[in-house]
Amino acid sequence: MGWGCPEVSDGSDDLRDGFQENLLKELIPEKSTARLNFQQSFLQMTGKGFASPQNLGKVFEVVSRCWWGGKLTGSTLYRFEYKENEFDKKEVEVLKPDLWDVDRRVITEVKACQTGHALNLLSRQMDGYSRLAESLPDYSIRFVIFRHQVRGIHSYSGSTADLVSMAARTVQWALILPLSVVSSLYSDYRISGRIYAGNGFDACTVIRSRFLNWLFQDPEAALAANGFQEKVTVRRWWSPGDFRINGILFRQFPVAEVEVSGDVVPF
Repeated sequence: MGWGCPEVSDGSDDLRDGFQENLLKELIPEKSTARLNFQQSFLQMTGKGFASPQNLGKVFEVVSRCWWGGKLTGSTLYRFEYKENEFDKKEVEVLKPDLWDVDRRVITEVKACQTGHALNLLSRQMDGYSRLAESLPDYSIRFVIFRHQVRGIHSYSGSTADLVSMAARTVQWALILPLSVVSSLYSDYRISGRIYAGNGFDACTVIRSRFLNWLFQDPEAALAANGFQEKVTVRRWWSPGDFRINGILFRQFPVAEVEVSGDVVPF
């Protein structure tokens, strides 16, 4: 045990036996297939560099859109502009959530996080979501975190088709968190993580890998240990058994959703 966190597996193969006794139902997606035009949907792959992790994130954005609906926010219609204060002469800050569902009034931020790695919550983004929640109080805002085993993504230089295949084969689990929980982890990181600012880092709170695994397996205990005082409930499913992107079948993996009273996302 370190920082108050127990040793917890981050692999779905290990989790499968533990959840099997619960006879989890299969999540029913809005769409069971998706087609991606790689040239239009992805940043150009120019060898090693910045495009690869962004493209991997786009794969999981499409997964989320197919399962829960909403529109991918490539359009300027689905973005939020704000200033730190009304007297600020700097250019406006722009927040572009990954999915925007006008009908259900749900906004979704999708995160992809490799097993063994921490999750970064950028201060600029968290501030934007806080302001967005104030501006749209009738909307629910959630984060969907996909745990995967795509190694060496920052040095990846293969095709985007192979990237989709690796994501489909190695995704381990998905965790859905309301903004209130994510904001708590960001601001009160006594156990969950540590904060970086400057020295080459964007200002952020880093959620430790071990805590992230604990949060997936036992959200009530993990959040209580980190000081979150609201009562939470947890729903669990298996991912769809036959979900494909460009014909590539995604493996099944466990999905967990944390709900806080008064902050329930309507699926």
